[in-house]
Amino acid sequence: MRIAAFGLCITAVLAAAETPSQRLAAKLGEEAAKFAEKAPRLIARETLRHRSLKRPPRFRPRMGESARRPLEATWQQRQVVSEYGFASFQDGGFHEIRQVVEVDGKKVAGGGRAVDSLADMLTAKNEDRLRKQLRELEKHGLRGAASDFGQVILLFSKSRLVQFEIMPARITAGEAVFDFRQIDGSPGMTLFDAAKADRPVGLELKGQILVRPSDYRPFRITLSGAPAIGKEQVRQEAVIEYEQSPHGLLVPSRVLHREYRDGKVTLENDFRYQEFKLFAASSEIKFE
Repeated sequence: MRIAAFGLCITAVLAAAETPSQRLAAKLGEEAAKFAEKAPRLIARETLRHRSLKRPPRFRPRMGESARRPLEATWQQRQVVSEYGFASFQDGGFHEIRQVVEVDGKKVAGGGRAVDSLADMLTAKNEDRLRKQLRELEKHGLRGAASDFGQVILLFSKSRLVQFEIMPARITAGEAVFDFRQIDGSPGMTLFDAAKADRPVGLELKGQILVRPSDYRPFRITLSGAPAIGKEQVRQEAVIEYEQSPHGLLVPSRVLHREYRDGKVTLENDFRYQEFKLFAASSEIKFE
């Protein structure tokens, strides 16, 4: 009995000796491992509210008073509902996969079998078919909507943690806030510019991680990256809200992504997620 008590005492002392940053790093690595294991068998309903600034045409003949006023950009707005999941690729890549069900309130052909179709793709692991789905949203005229922000937790897997510096910013009874920035390794995310799609620009990331002080479980990650493209300064910002799923891992509940060009918002994607389901890894799709 004394030996057991002594063991518990040593464990408590070791836990107390951990710094807040070390404790968070251990928790992030644990949550990333759970996500990598189970996410390829998750499917949820995604609702995207998208708006993007549509630039005026370079030339449009005009007459009278309107010809004296400069052309103004207009906002394009769409709402897209999809069945949503995650796919892992042999090269180590991990991407969001979608089957669009509805666009602006109108059903899409084949949307009735979207869940079965998506689950079939994820279990079959046909990479050619999966890669064709990566730009599913862009088929419906949504610029820059395929974000891959849903799996941001994987940036902090145990093998990648050394690429980030994590420092406590504020710790209170209600929440603990940590700043992070990428200090090494390949870019954490990649930006594709419509005008230069063949030359993607890597984003070295920085941001904050908000966790519960009781167990250091993350509930919000904010990040940003700001490379220069041509004469414009392009900055990407995202806020990812997390919740604990019944299947024992963190899943996104909301992602708010904004793109800034020369300091002005030109693109906004507001993703909401509902009812993550876990299906069995077999040819016959059964949800647990």
